[in-house]
Formats: sequence, structure tokens, C-alpha cells
Amino acid sequence: MPPETGPEILYASVHATLDKAHLAHTISSMLGYENAGQVKNFDFEQDREVALYTGGVSFDSMLRAYYAMIDSLAAQPQALAMSGLDDAFYRTIAMMLRPELFLADGDKHRQKKINPRALENVCGYIQANLNEPLRLSDLERISGLSARALQYAFKRARGCTPMQWVRQQRLERARLYLSAQPPPALTITTIASFCGFTHLGEFTRSYFAYFGERPSETLKRANNR
Repeated sequence: MPPETGPEILYASVHATLDKAHLAHTISSMLGYENAGQVKNFDFEQDREVALYTGGVSFDSMLRAYYAMIDSLAAQPQALAMSGLDDAFYRTIAMMLRPELFLADGDKHRQKKINPRALENVCGYIQANLNEPLRLSDLERISGLSARALQYAFKRARGCTPMQWVRQQRLERARLYLSAQPPPALTITTIASFCGFTHLGEFTRSYFAYFGERPSETLKRANNR
């Protein structure tokens, strides 16, 4: 909807229709249930207000990132479908509805056994905020794990450190944009910035080291299809 303006106010609203079955499936997956039928006490039909900032997490920033991605890929439905935005959006809605179930408290890092749900939540947060500065301290807060426990969890599950995984996901997202059909109406610099790279030279070097070709070569191949 267009913003409603007044002498000193500016409001904007967003309307989204959620698939209850999809949401239940997402919640059950996040909680480690075998099927969506085990999801209880979510009251999908109940009207409610939810906080945009809780447990150290800014849902407002996450949602803004989703909307920015939708705007940037509006003319590229294939890239939008492959972006993983749908899954990230439903995961965010689940956390907004019941943050106490998904946002780990600060004491959980003392547990010897790492809950897989904590790793899933932090990975979802990373995917939703690739265009934002991400620090290890942010990931500690989201997961409820200490830096050491978080490093161990990523090494075991992903074969790399948390920040290495962040960089990999940023590069994968950039390649998705660069190789989209139709070719993106964005410059390489804009794509790099949207994927969280603040310096074009750093992005180009990292991209070449990871994929074996320069961003311009990926874009050229997409243009020649």
C-alpha cells in the first residue's frame, strides 16, 4: 500500500497472505518434529500484535531486507524463486509468533550438547541479513552459543567457521543474481553491495577464488544465453 502521509507522519503497511500448512511445516522443521501435526498452541487464526525487536533480534531489519530483495528481483522471477526468500520469510514469521521457542537464551551455551535448532536459527538469520554487517558477536546472540561452541557447531555441520560460511553465502547469492535470466538490470558494484561486500576489489578477488572466474565473466555468460 502507498504510505499514508500527514503534516508530521509517514506510515507504510505491508499485507502478506500466509499458507498455514506451509507455516506449520516450517515450524515443525525448526523445532525438529517429524511432522507438522505435532505443532500445537500457535493459534494461527488469532489476531495478534508481534514485536519487531525481541531477544536481541531486529525482525524489522530482516523484513526490510526481504522487501528490498523482492524489489531488486521483481523483474527476475527465476532468481527470486531460487533465492530462498520464501523459506526465510516463513522462518522469520515463526520466530515472531513464538520467539521464546526459537531465540535461545544466553545460558544455553553452557550446555555440552549443541541443539541443532540453534544452528538452524543462526543460519536462517545469516541468510536473511547477508546485505547487513554480520559479526560473530551477532551470531552468538542469535544462537545463544558461545563463540567457541558456535565455531565447533559450524565446523561439525558445515566444515567451516561461521564467518567463512557467511562469506560463502554472500558469494552464492551474488552468483545467483549475476547468472539470473533475464540478466540483472543491476551493476556488479550494486550486486556486491547488496550481498554485503563493501569493497568491489575484495568482492572480485573472493569471487574468483571461490568460483574460478570473475563476476564480469559470469554476467557476460548470462547475457549471451
